[in-house]
Amino acid sequence: METLIALLAMAVGAAAGVLLALLLDGYSLGRMLNTAVSHNQELNEQAHTAEKALAVANYEVRNLKRQWQESSARAKELLQENQTVQNRLTAAAVAVKTQKQTMVQLQRQLQLREAEYQRLCQRLSELEVQLQRQQQLLLAAQQERDNVAAALQREKRIGNGRPASSSVAADGLQTIHGIGPTYARRLRDEGIVSVADLIQHSPEHLAEIVGLKGGLAQKTADWLQQAHEIIGER
Repeated sequence: METLIALLAMAVGAAAGVLLALLLDGYSLGRMLNTAVSHNQELNEQAHTAEKALAVANYEVRNLKRQWQESSARAKELLQENQTVQNRLTAAAVAVKTQKQTMVQLQRQLQLREAEYQRLCQRLSELEVQLQRQQQLLLAAQQERDNVAAALQREKRIGNGRPASSSVAADGLQTIHGIGPTYARRLRDEGIVSVADLIQHSPEHLAEIVGLKGGLAQKTADWLQQAHEIIGER
């Protein structure tokens, strides 16, 4: 009986030990389970956070991709604009080169024109000199003719022993040596019809009236001197 009780006690003790071990193991497993649950929650939170970060990253990637596409499109536009500008610059360079060539041609033509103008001016000066010489010769010839005519009339008056014609007697201009019919007519056209009228004018004015120029214009001073002598004799 005591042996049975001892065996039962041993059995109860063993069962209690097993139960205690099981309790300890359950407690350990519960703690481990709680730890696992907490860890799982942390992992879930981290996963959720990672999902949010991934969503943000995907959004940023999409934005970057859109920006890259826009930048690519803008870069293509800039390339096209740059090509257009290059084409315009090339055309402008060609136009400038053409204008420079045209300017060179125009400058050459201008130089030729200036040279031709200088030649024409020189020729004109020569012609003016020749014309002036011809005018002087013509005036000298007219003067000589008038002198001869005046001398012939004086000889005629002396030879006939009577006064000159009414026109000469009226004005007396041709009594002055150097004033012939032509000069007398020009003076009468200006209202100078007598020797007295003649001395009322300057040599320059008389030369302008009869058309004397250059050195021949000095003859009017001799006319005035003769006119004063005639007036003094009277």
